[in-house]
Amino acid sequence: MKDRDSDFKSTVAEQRNLAKAAPSEAAKARQNDNKRAFFNEKILLRHSSLASSGEKKIGGEKWTVPRNRLTPELLQEAVNRGVGDDLSPLVVQHLFDAKTNTVISTSDARTQCRSGVCYDVISSPAGTVEDGGILTSDGEVYYNGDVVFILYNIPEHSTEGSHVTTVIDINRWLVDGAIASLEPVRILVDQQDRLQSALQQLEREKCQIHSQPVYDKKTGRAISGAELTKARETRFEDIVNEIEEKKKRLVETTRALGEEKAKHYRHCKLEIRKLELGYEVKLRGKKKLYYTSLVIDQKGWSLVPLFATGQAKGAQGKCSLILDADARQHSVDLRPGSFKIERLPDGFGVLEMYSPGDAQQILFNGNFINGHYLNGTLRTDAFTFQGLFQDGQPSKGRCSYADGTVVEGGFALPEARIQSQLGPDYRRTSPHGRVNIRFKGGLEYNCNMKNGRACKDTESTEE
Repeated sequence: MKDRDSDFKSTVAEQRNLAKAAPSEAAKARQNDNKRAFFNEKILLRHSSLASSGEKKIGGEKWTVPRNRLTPELLQEAVNRGVGDDLSPLVVQHLFDAKTNTVISTSDARTQCRSGVCYDVISSPAGTVEDGGILTSDGEVYYNGDVVFILYNIPEHSTEGSHVTTVIDINRWLVDGAIASLEPVRILVDQQDRLQSALQQLEREKCQIHSQPVYDKKTGRAISGAELTKARETRFEDIVNEIEEKKKRLVETTRALGEEKAKHYRHCKLEIRKLELGYEVKLRGKKKLYYTSLVIDQKGWSLVPLFATGQAKGAQGKCSLILDADARQHSVDLRPGSFKIERLPDGFGVLEMYSPGDAQQILFNGNFINGHYLNGTLRTDAFTFQGLFQDGQPSKGRCSYADGTVVEGGFALPEARIQSQLGPDYRRTSPHGRVNIRFKGGLEYNCNMKNGRACKDTESTEE
């Protein structure tokens, strides 16, 4: 009997303690009101940008956002409004309070931002393919032909340091980025994102179903008692069934997306070589021009996920498949501005340039190597050169000048202080070494020249 009494007393004491600890309905209501007021506060924002030098460019239009909507996705969407398809999308780096010199990450913005403070939304371009070599010349430049891509400063490890970036990872990243804008891929990716978002929402609702009120559809009043229990059980069953249905659709969509990507992995043939500071990438095969255009057209390379699958030193096992649960440990941090993709002419191509400074038009067709002329025909307003090039300058071949003079032999870029005896138009392609010079009138010289100046052993003939 005493044991029963002690058990009963302890139970009553526990219930009293719980009753004391549990807040009253009025306290709960006040808490909810304060919570609603907090998340409905207006946060003042101003779009700013981050220059390539890392300097913040403060300025731009201001706007307000309710705290409950201040998500990374909304910030990303807001800074990209009005950005044309031909421009690189912007990536939000962080929020910045200039008065207190405080940096806030986008994921912490909802809880850490204060009302009455103007926060600068710092963004930077998401990463486009940049031109290099001869393509960086002043004026208008048009190029059509084979290229090589040089990837600089790609991180060698995943963000957590547990995996190493491999050539296979770079191959997958480049193909994924190139085909991201293709309609079949974009449709499947959008479907996948919507299904994953819906599943997350349903899982949250399933966990909270027994604590959420249920309202009568006719009267709008909250129901209670057995009716509430039955309504919650019915909704719980509906959620479980809906989750199973969406999981099946997600599996089907993921499989279809994998098949679509696999087709491009087969057709897009990449030759990748590891360099000291990055990677050299050349496209091969029948569709190299098609995929080259897709790589160049991708304006947001930092938004394309790169996963490292190589094993770091001391790690065990082998990774062949990356699932959502593993993505974090394999993810590589491609922060905008931290890496660079450069396009260089390499192979056969046609280049046209117009320099407004000296009103000179240049046309070249032939072979390039690492962004510079290798061999072919170079046409300018002053001369036409056919032959070999060294360091981007005529080296050996035939040069026909605008005044009718033709020079065959070796050429060199003269020192700035030396002026050619043939005149100022010969400055860029000064004959050098053993050459044959034929003037318009028929006079012909066969001689040794140094930086455009004839040496003593000159032989002349006249037709």
